[in-house]
Parts: sequence; structure tokens; C-alpha cells
Amino acid sequence: MGIRYLQMFMDKKVMNGTYSVQMDREIRNAKKSTGKPLVVIDLNALFASICSDKRDLLCGNQVRRMERITGMFLKSLVDAGAELVFFNNGKLQPNKYEPWLTRKNDKYDLMINILDAINARMPLNQIVEKFDRTIPPNTCLKLRRIVKQYGKIIISTDMECDQALAIYATKHNALAVITHDTDFLIFE
Repeated sequence: MGIRYLQMFMDKKVMNGTYSVQMDREIRNAKKSTGKPLVVIDLNALFASICSDKRDLLCGNQVRRMERITGMFLKSLVDAGAELVFFNNGKLQPNKYEPWLTRKNDKYDLMINILDAINARMPLNQIVEKFDRTIPPNTCLKLRRIVKQYGKIIISTDMECDQALAIYATKHNALAVITHDTDFLIFE
């Protein structure tokens, strides 16, 4: 498990704790020396990043629009010269059953609270503010269908997805890893 809300802390509390990167420029620069730069993407992170508008999620976001935007983003990386490899979770690792079950039960309880707020006619902006961290992403998006147009998908079945991704990225000298997971702070 990573450090929950580390990026939010770094964004809000640490001066210059995070910074923006012009990915297309970085890919083009790397292409000059490496040929085809590798970008490894955690599919769960991609999923969460395109479902970041919580008001939209609560109202039923436009699935096709989100899929099109995701496709455009991935196409821009490929057009810049990157090779994309996507990682996704396979079967749940036995040592993760209990934490996974606990998270799912907690998520269910939190969703009941959100539904209660909606039933109580709480304004949408207040619901988003109050439950921002607990509103789940839209599960209707067909990300696997979209991403396989732009690169290879690797389903991690023998080990934790984060570990498999880190090993792959290191072994293949990836230019970048796109994730929202702070677990990578501990990998060498």
C-alpha cells in the first residue's frame, strides 16, 4: 500500500512539491537518443484520472466523451513517438483478500452515505465537497478496448500489479511511469 493522499499533501503543503511535465516534449527529446521511448501506464491510475470530475460522476458522466478524450490523450503520446505498455490487475493476491474486502465494505458504506445525502436533497456541490474522496470512478468506461489500440496490455497474475509494473519499467528502461500510486517510492 502506498501513502494515501501524498500527492494532495505535496500539492497543497510543500512549496514546489510537484510540477508539471510536458510529456510530448519529453518523449520527443528522449526519442532523439533512445529511438522509441517507453511509457508504462497503470490502467487503474488512467481510469481514476479521467474520472476526476466528481459532479459529472454523480450525474452520470458521458461515457463516450470520456473514452474519446482518453483516446486522444493516448494518441498524442504515440504520435510524439512513445511506445505504450499498460498494466492491470489480474487475480487478487491471497495476502490482499482481507484488505480488499475491508476496502469494498467501507466503499459500500460510504456510497450509502452519499445516497442518503442525495435523498436529503443536499446540493450537488456540497455532496462533492463532503464526499470528494469517496465518490468512485465510473465503471462503465471500456478502457481495455481503448488502450489496446495504442499499446500492449499486461495483466499481472503472478504478483502484485505495482511490483510487476516496476520490474517491467526498470528492466526496459522506461522513460516514464504514469500512475497515481506512491508504492513506487519504495521500488529500486
